[in-house]
Amino acid sequence: MFRQILVHPEHRNLQQIAWRQEECKPLKIYRLNTVTYGTSCAPYLSTRVLNQLSDDEGNDFPLAASIIKNDFYVDDLLAGANTIETLVEASTQLDGLLERDQTSLQLDRSDSIKTLGLLWFPVADEFGFKVPDLPPLQHVTKRIVLSEMSQLFDPLGLIGPVVASAKMFVQQLWQEKLTWDEELPETLRSWWLSFRASTNIIRDLRVPRWVFGENTTRFEMHCFVDASSKGYGACIYAVSDGPCTSRSCNLLIAKSRVAPVSGYSIPRLELCAAVLGSQLADHIRQNTRFNAKITFWSDSSIVLHWISSPPSSWKIFVSNRVAEVQKLSNGAQWRHVPTLENPADRISRGVQPEDIMHDALRWHGPKFLLDEPQSWPDPIILLSAFDVQQQSTEQRQTVTLLCITSDDSLIHDFSQLSHLLRIAAYCLRFLRNCQLPKHDRNVGSITPIEYDSTLKSLIRVAQGKDFQQELRLLHKHKEDPLALRKADYKSPLKDLDVWVDDSGLLRINGRLAQSRGSVLADSWQNFSSKDSSPLHDMYSISSTSKQPVHGTTTDELCYSHERRGASVKIWVAVYVCFAVKAVVLDIVAGLSTASCVNSLRRFVSRVGRVRTIHCDNSATFVGASREVKELRQVLVDQLKGIA
Repeated sequence: MFRQILVHPEHRNLQQIAWRQEECKPLKIYRLNTVTYGTSCAPYLSTRVLNQLSDDEGNDFPLAASIIKNDFYVDDLLAGANTIETLVEASTQLDGLLERDQTSLQLDRSDSIKTLGLLWFPVADEFGFKVPDLPPLQHVTKRIVLSEMSQLFDPLGLIGPVVASAKMFVQQLWQEKLTWDEELPETLRSWWLSFRASTNIIRDLRVPRWVFGENTTRFEMHCFVDASSKGYGACIYAVSDGPCTSRSCNLLIAKSRVAPVSGYSIPRLELCAAVLGSQLADHIRQNTRFNAKITFWSDSSIVLHWISSPPSSWKIFVSNRVAEVQKLSNGAQWRHVPTLENPADRISRGVQPEDIMHDALRWHGPKFLLDEPQSWPDPIILLSAFDVQQQSTEQRQTVTLLCITSDDSLIHDFSQLSHLLRIAAYCLRFLRNCQLPKHDRNVGSITPIEYDSTLKSLIRVAQGKDFQQELRLLHKHKEDPLALRKADYKSPLKDLDVWVDDSGLLRINGRLAQSRGSVLADSWQNFSSKDSSPLHDMYSISSTSKQPVHGTTTDELCYSHERRGASVKIWVAVYVCFAVKAVVLDIVAGLSTASCVNSLRRFVSRVGRVRTIHCDNSATFVGASREVKELRQVLVDQLKGIA
């Protein structure tokens, strides 16, 4: 064909060759006037010329123009017609159209014609398969197996179950991790020798090229899909019907794939088969003029449920493939077929060559396709317990993430703790009332219980900020009292016996448990600076609270300070608690008895009544003690007089 197409004279200089018959003779330059076979542009130029010819002369030869555009494959023409008269007219028009361009067709009159790897027998109008004569083998290796398997060329998938068996065998060789030239184990070697010997039967197989009956007026396509642990596949059948003929069903095309080595579940493989069937049906619609209604069939009820639901309902693997199936099937119906009547079962498991020669289910599909749709199996069936479990496994889990930012700026916006407690208590009451019926809501003044609950909430906020890691660890290991000491990070509480109570507050055992305050808050000074009695407010939370000061010792020290060139003495009273080792420093005016009594008054008003005070019996403390005793005696006498 290429030599019948002339190249434009301006471009012929680009096709020059140097040639001489003998070395002693001078070189001659030849210019090629026609399209040269072997150049990358040759197939395009030949096809483009035929298409342009059909456009220019199509009005005079309409049948020939349509055949040239749709039935040529490079330089091969394969066309037909429903009647002999139409076929003769098409042949006449083709000769006339090609003569306009001084081109001619040569009819291949062979008994069999090889096209695209298939043998076509024109007289019987049947397809056959060319199987090479394989020589006897002394050694069987993976290289030889792969080479011989590739010679089973089957573009339409007509012998797909046989090819699938060979593919699965090659996959098994890879799983055995055999090298290319390593001798196969005896079991694998015997299987391959038996398989290659049985492939000779395929030479006698004949498949009708024309899949429809005579004088048919109605056409249908039915796509069956199936999967197994070894592979999956799809096959499409053409069903035709006419007023004077009965319904007929024949295999049109099929395709198979081996299952991934990673190991998918059976429902996922069934879904992959559904994707393969949808792609195969879409390929037929896009590349042929066979536009007929198509129905899809699967024996997997869970896959049918997946396809009939929104893709967003499932995990990514299932979701993507369901979306592709729904797009390619374009609203076509998916129905359920019993496993024993599913012809795709053969291609998903693989069979030996002798098993497909007279397999009616393989070549003509299930018998119910010859009946009216009313007698077909039910479109869908109920899920089994296994299918329900698999469906729940593939269902997409919706996770709602709520991010709460802890903000304690409210604590710093008030100058008094009592004011902060009142405002926070009203806010918490509002939140609780929003969740209660109108008749159950709290109104009026804030109750002591609400104050106590609010104070605990504020302390939890402070503890959550100061001891975040410690609280998380203690909540995680509730049964292990030493969990904090075993932690691999530094913590100021690591050497203390801390625990979390039922209200979520971090508390400490030991000597602190005997005091009024067993609650820990590193940033409690944020509260204590806003009220005259913060320690009392904090310690009163403990249900087992007692006086924080069981016994104390006191002393005074002097600090010398230079001011304007003169030395100024500043006196400080030091109080140390015996229970918690707390230290209180109080600035006093001097070493007088009055200064000491005033310091004691300030100390008691701050921390509460003290049971016992120990000192070094200096003159200041002795004088203060005597004055306090005299004051106490005066008060006792006055009370007796009143009584």
